[in-house]
Amino acid sequence: MKPTSKRRTKPWRLAINLIIIVVVVFFIITQAGRFKASWQVLSSVSDWQVSLGLIATGLTYVIAASIYRLLAFKRLPFGLTFLVEVSTAFANRLLPAGLGGLGLNGVYLHKRGHSLAEATAVVSINNLIGIAGHLLLLLALVVISPSVFSWPGISIGSSDIMIVTGLVIILVVIISVWRAARRRVASFGQNLGRSLVRYLKNPQKLLLALMLAMLLTLLYVFTLWISAHAVGLSIAPVDIFVIFTIGVLVGTVTPTPGGLVGVEAGLYAGFASHQAAAAPALAAVLLFRVITYWLPLAPGFIALLLVRQKHIV
Repeated sequence: MKPTSKRRTKPWRLAINLIIIVVVVFFIITQAGRFKASWQVLSSVSDWQVSLGLIATGLTYVIAASIYRLLAFKRLPFGLTFLVEVSTAFANRLLPAGLGGLGLNGVYLHKRGHSLAEATAVVSINNLIGIAGHLLLLLALVVISPSVFSWPGISIGSSDIMIVTGLVIILVVIISVWRAARRRVASFGQNLGRSLVRYLKNPQKLLLALMLAMLLTLLYVFTLWISAHAVGLSIAPVDIFVIFTIGVLVGTVTPTPGGLVGVEAGLYAGFASHQAAAAPALAAVLLFRVITYWLPLAPGFIALLLVRQKHIV
């Protein structure tokens, strides 16, 4: 039965990849002029702004390692855990929706004395805390500045609509036919329930992990703000947070490594909703993704070689 199930899902996966390719090609063709203008905008970006973004991005790996050390049921050395988190910068680019990083962390936890169930629970709770932290920040934003979600002059072109439509189609296909995804969700719920009982015995660590997860999100928002400021976009930090949320949401439902294409489309749509000019908006998105996605590839690859050589994972 299992081989048959795999054969049936392959055409759908090919269809999803085909939709993504069509959307990307359409966007590149129709936005060629904007890309050229965006590269011209990027040429004026100062080194210190890029450096600030890189420092903030580097800190995210430090925080990610700290969160895993708090959530782990066994002691984890900080140095090794940090090295594993850096290696996910490369592993996450190989598998869609962060599955590379999730798998790498799971293997690392298992080799550090966790059972398979415990490793799955830790990774699941880490993922849930990240979502919860983001939602709490979003809720705080609604309370403090509810007007931030009022966009009277939204201006989105046909290409933007095409991108969003394609991503919606992808999401519908995944929900409708990807049985493996539904099984993962059910398994996640079971592991979550079992692990929460253990974490409730030590709520201080859980709370600290949640606070660090919120700081992790804010560092990414800061990097996006720096990227926007570097290309001349004067957008308030609270609006940047909303734009970042849109990018994360679209990237999460896009079945590509690191949410590739989806994150870019979501961020660009977010900037467009705040009436940002096309060229600097696209330049800000490209700069943010270079800092947080492409530049970490090299250290991530080196870290992955090291953890494999030392049999850490």
